Amino acid sequence: MSSSESEISVPVLLNERLIWLAREVPCAAPQRIETWLALMKLKAQYEVKYGFDFMQGRNKQRMSSAEIRGFLCDLSSVRGERMLDLAFIATGLSIILRIREKSLDETKGVVGTYLTELDCLTRDLVDGASEKRAV
Repeated sequence: MSSSESEISVPVLLNERLIWLAREVPCAAPQRIETWLALMKLKAQYEVKYGFDFMQGRNKQRMSSAEIRGFLCDLSSVRGERMLDLAFIATGLSIILRIREKSLDETKGVVGTYLTELDCLTRDLVDGASEKRAV
């Protein structure tokens, strides 16, 4: 029993935190639908490895072209252990990697691994967004 709101406290999980890593890279927004689909595939394949299956076990999924940007960048949801969000902004491609870290290790000890992963993802995404390849 508590006599005031100031005495009520919310428990904090010390073994779980959300780490946000963000990077912007110069990259023009794709013009071809095939390039947008390639980015969607990269995102979906990455997230399924960490517990979120956008396809929910189906072989096909329908989506209107107006929904693609919302699929690529959904910062309001927590899905799986790692979330990859992509947005094309005026200065290029914004890449946001969110990780649900469930260890008690120091943040500075685990972030190095995640930065290396972000580097690899950045290369894959810039390659995937590039439309310089032959059609």
